[in-house]
Amino acid sequence: MIVAIPFNNDSISSHFAKAPQILLVDTSKNSQHRLTLPDASQGGCGNKKHWLDIIKQYDVETVVVRNIGKKMLGALFNSGVNVRSAPVRTHIDDIDFDTLNKVESLDYGRVNKPKHNTCCSGHEPKRNKLAPSTVHHIRMNLKSIK
Repeated sequence: MIVAIPFNNDSISSHFAKAPQILLVDTSKNSQHRLTLPDASQGGCGNKKHWLDIIKQYDVETVVVRNIGKKMLGALFNSGVNVRSAPVRTHIDDIDFDTLNKVESLDYGRVNKPKHNTCCSGHEPKRNKLAPSTVHHIRMNLKSIK
């Protein structure tokens, strides 16, 4: 069985999709493999896509979580992945897979907060704009150069 565990500083990450690293454990071969997610500091939909790709690529059967959003939990369920919950501050080396609670309902997932102006919400991202005072200073400098 291949188990994926989101972690940060060798403890299970408090938020599934924002975890900077993933520990893949193959219980049949008694082996471990650590992955670092690109753009992990950003969180958001980028990490969610990476997670789903990793689950498919490594044939992950079970994911261990602490907190997870309802949408991501639903995506895991739809992919046929088993989900187990771990207690707070569990060190990744201290996980006993037999004692973890099985998550069987979307009720375990947290309600996703509506996001505005992000790639996930269907809105276009905000454009970075210069402050009016900066624009004024640039114009003044350009006039003085001419």
